[in-house]
Amino acid sequence: MTRRGPLLALCLLGLMGCASRTSLWVFTAPWDVRSDSALAAGVAPRAAIVSGWIALDSAGGAPSALFADSLAESPARHGPRFALVTSYLGDRFHPNAIRLLAADPARRARVADQVESLIRAGTYDGVVLDFESLETRDTLDVALVAGALASSARRGGAREVALAVPALDTLTFAPRHLLPRVDRLLVMLYDQHWVGSQPGPVAARDWARAALTQWVALAGADRVVAALPLYGYHWRADAPTDIVGWQDLQRLARESGAAIGRDAASGSLRLQMGALGEAWLNDGPVLAQMAADARSLGVRTIALWRLGLEDPAVWTALGAR
Repeated sequence: MTRRGPLLALCLLGLMGCASRTSLWVFTAPWDVRSDSALAAGVAPRAAIVSGWIALDSAGGAPSALFADSLAESPARHGPRFALVTSYLGDRFHPNAIRLLAADPARRARVADQVESLIRAGTYDGVVLDFESLETRDTLDVALVAGALASSARRGGAREVALAVPALDTLTFAPRHLLPRVDRLLVMLYDQHWVGSQPGPVAARDWARAALTQWVALAGADRVVAALPLYGYHWRADAPTDIVGWQDLQRLARESGAAIGRDAASGSLRLQMGALGEAWLNDGPVLAQMAADARSLGVRTIALWRLGLEDPAVWTALGAR
């Protein structure tokens, strides 16, 4: 099918006037060589790159740098570098780590000091906090821990601290509790359909816009970052669901002999392979439309999760090449 035509041209026209006023944050995947290859190729040279990965221990919340930061000594990159501080460790998020830190002031202060040291040692310009798999009863715990770690990150030299929030959960991650403590809320506009769901778009354009509209109303556009998915999923009846990128989708199309189509309702690419399953992914044109939707709501920072899985056209479509 034709991938660069009137649709992409319209996206570009809509973006060009705003590109200079829009910031871009790009998350790396330090375990994936494709992420390093994209960085080496010089993609999005003006973007803030989230290249540090600091995990909170599941038992007590103690932080550690899980991966070497590939940009720490890179002379080719001069833009901002951020660190991710997350309760994800092993194969899942650990909400009890957040609850333990909230309940124990001494432990929380100790962990905050350790985070400060890691941010200072990494010379990070910003931090994204990512605490997931929490419940509504954890609202005040999230705010307390986020506030402590945000303060420590700023002492370590970070100029900005954002907290990642699920697209639809404005109760557990209530802006009225969080915004006095963090600078911005990074709204994860993805996993409308997920590993354990039926096949469908990872983020339909209308679904993402509706979710973002709610966060803007509660938090204000200047306090929101719109995070968009570069990845997709391949669902199969007889095997676990796989995360796939744009190149994976092309390979699946070649191997199956099926044609990649565009779902009219969501804007996403869709590959139906019969007995081999079904894959969905958002490519450059629809991501450009979603970014334009965010800007129309007043949101001026777009984040992308995660580098190495993207449609190569996304950088031109977002004005980031």
